[in-house]
Amino acid sequence: MKVIEFIVVLRFLATCLITNSHFGNVWPIQVMATGGALGNSLFFFVSGYCISTKQQNFITWIWKKIINLYIPIVLVQIFCYMIGIYKSSSIIQVFKMFVFPTNYWFFSAILVGFCVMYLWDNAKIGGGEKKRILLSALCAGVMIIRYYAFGISKIGIENDFIVKTAFYILIMQLGYSLRRNKMFAENRNVVNAVGIMIGVVGLYGWKILEGKNAFFYNFQLGEYIFLALFVCSIYAFCMNNEKRFHGLASYKGWRGVRWIAARSWEIYLVQVPLVHHLKLMRFPISLFEMLAMIFLCTFVLGAASRYTMKFITGEVLNKASTAGR
Repeated sequence: MKVIEFIVVLRFLATCLITNSHFGNVWPIQVMATGGALGNSLFFFVSGYCISTKQQNFITWIWKKIINLYIPIVLVQIFCYMIGIYKSSSIIQVFKMFVFPTNYWFFSAILVGFCVMYLWDNAKIGGGEKKRILLSALCAGVMIIRYYAFGISKIGIENDFIVKTAFYILIMQLGYSLRRNKMFAENRNVVNAVGIMIGVVGLYGWKILEGKNAFFYNFQLGEYIFLALFVCSIYAFCMNNEKRFHGLASYKGWRGVRWIAARSWEIYLVQVPLVHHLKLMRFPISLFEMLAMIFLCTFVLGAASRYTMKFITGEVLNKASTAGR
């Protein structure tokens, strides 16, 4: 299967940004641990961009998604439970930890996103473009109603699962639509670079205003406008530089970029328990310690997940029976 290098770059950037946002106990200054919202937006955008819902029934389609997402989570949860990082005192807590929603909010969000995307894309309610516009409008409506009618402004949009999920479904829809409409195909690197800068500066500028003035705190949804601008701009920039990225694929160092991009899910999963429970030395040694542990745990988790997947699908048993003949 042909590798789309600019998608590799977007996944790599998303992984780096999300990982960095969890490094509060790694960096010497807490404010350096940032970029989570930017990385999450890229992650969901790429997930939407790569979705294919055609010629598959819903049960088969979503089951494949669940298995691919779920196996690494269960393995991490079992390991953390065995060594005492995670604990539970009731069957309900065990269910929440190992089945749903787990202690990874993005698993629940992307699973809901996949279901909505499939069902909506296959619904018979007008043309494809109209359906996508309507879904985007519905997501925006859910965010606005939830935010203002249920007092979410008091706890913050990052602490409300419904608002976050609605936004990230909108971002998934954006990625899905841009792939099919071939938008931003013009080579405008300067314009796209400016869009990236405005998105990043606008996002953090808005956050600063929220912290200094209660008036702006009532309009936290404005952050999502800058996140959407950032995602669209960096997508357009990377897509228009696909040939350059493809030229880098022959270099050995690019293998590391591909490795990180291909294992982004495992990296997300292992870093959460590591950053909260791993005792580190002082910076900069702490940075190398954390990265080394993340890469090691990712490698082990990836190997264990692949073996488990083969076992579930019967490949391991088939090989064993073949060897025994």
